[in-house]
Amino acid sequence: FQGLPLGYLPTVKKSLVDHFGWRFIPGYESDWGGYLLTTYKRQLVDFGGPFHDSVDSFTEIDYRTERGFALGEDYYRDLGALYTKKRNLFCEGLDAIGLKHTVPQGTYFIMVDISDFLAKEKFKGWTDLQFCEWMIGEVGVAAVPGSSFFREPVNHLIRLHFARSEDSLREALRRLFQEHLVEDTPKGTMVLGITPKDYRDMTEIRLRIEEMAVRGFVENASTDNLKALNEAVDFQEFYLTRENVDQLKALDGRFHEVIYDGCGSIVLRDTLSPLHKKTQQYRRNALRTPDRAAHSVREHKAILEAIRAGNADLAAERMEQHILNAMDRALSKEDA
Repeated sequence: FQGLPLGYLPTVKKSLVDHFGWRFIPGYESDWGGYLLTTYKRQLVDFGGPFHDSVDSFTEIDYRTERGFALGEDYYRDLGALYTKKRNLFCEGLDAIGLKHTVPQGTYFIMVDISDFLAKEKFKGWTDLQFCEWMIGEVGVAAVPGSSFFREPVNHLIRLHFARSEDSLREALRRLFQEHLVEDTPKGTMVLGITPKDYRDMTEIRLRIEEMAVRGFVENASTDNLKALNEAVDFQEFYLTRENVDQLKALDGRFHEVIYDGCGSIVLRDTLSPLHKKTQQYRRNALRTPDRAAHSVREHKAILEAIRAGNADLAAERMEQHILNAMDRALSKEDA
């Protein structure tokens, strides 16, 4: 009525109460307060629930529902346009990468089909939960297992959403793209992964420039950098006694990231960090080979000792041997 929600007019509100049993009350802290109040009341009372005889017949409406009507059409029109833009940006990015997905019409959730991945030897026998855990650890993008939304045994879907800033959406797409998950071929879009040759190439690059990072760390590391490196080794020794490979892998990553952060070169950090993350699956495989976890912790400790002594040459030499040892073990498990 002249831009004012009808529920704001005293006579109309009285009519809603008298004729329809609506009652406006303060809502709960939850964003779902209005919905829960209405639904809960209908389930327990209106449909003959256990409290049918002890609760009055009013349908309780959260005051925020009333305020929502007051925002006006422009607010909801702009909100719809905003999320349509986000949806299009994200869906077009997924299309460019080659991932199969739904296109939502009234929600910000997207279901991605991972059937092609689960058919690969690398992921054979995996659940959607395991795949989501792999995505978090290896790709740096979080997803929700699709099976949590089905009563049926559905295992080939994961859920992403685009209710984030455009910068965050672009970063997620960049990470998915850089992982080289898929590739267009004459036979169609094929699922890929980091091949043993890719891993060797990445290791060769690391051998050439990680030495520079270690030398830079010896020269530029702050007290906090040294403390963080020491803590990473201490925690590795602890989790080694627990035989916790996942924690050891995470702390291995932490050890190297501290060196990249403290080496004094943004270029080296930005080059080495993604290379190291891309090889996480191979490094995990290496840590699962007999005695490799213990050797890896000892190698990290030896590198730390050389750094503490200010011996850049020895630290670089030990880092090179550490990287070579990890590659040999990882590829031996891959070939087995």
